[in-house]
Amino acid sequence: MDWSFCSESMMRMSGDAKKSVPWRPQSYFSHQSNSARAFEILNEHGGIAVDFHALRKTRPHLAVEGGQSRSMSLWLTQTRTGFVTVPKLEADLFTIRFVTSGRMTRRSRTSEHLGYPGQAMFVAFEDMRNEEASAHFAAISGTITRSALLASHRAL
Repeated sequence: MDWSFCSESMMRMSGDAKKSVPWRPQSYFSHQSNSARAFEILNEHGGIAVDFHALRKTRPHLAVEGGQSRSMSLWLTQTRTGFVTVPKLEADLFTIRFVTSGRMTRRSRTSEHLGYPGQAMFVAFEDMRNEEASAHFAAISGTITRSALLASHRAL
């Protein structure tokens, strides 16, 4: 079953047809969120490993598009207004992010990592407390499980 959908279109679904899904493999997903309600629907039904929260009450914006398997994910993110993400599950993953505009601050229990154009971020998912993207932020990001990264290293 293809679970790809747009967050705005999910708002038109009947409440009985929706079931909360914290994460799931998806060969392709595309979400456009332009309201607080659309953020809530994305968090509940988007199947992405983090929850998104708007930085401002005024008309938030988020566009996220990509795909994810059990061992690897790749996606594009854009926002005009900024957002904060918080993990919704524990996972043994590494994230690499290439910020193309704006900036991102990733907070762990012990430190902060700053991502901006010209510098990639490579950090462990397990220590992430939250991430904050600035207004006019865009990035190409990916995750890979520790076991897939080690298997790739051994193969090389």
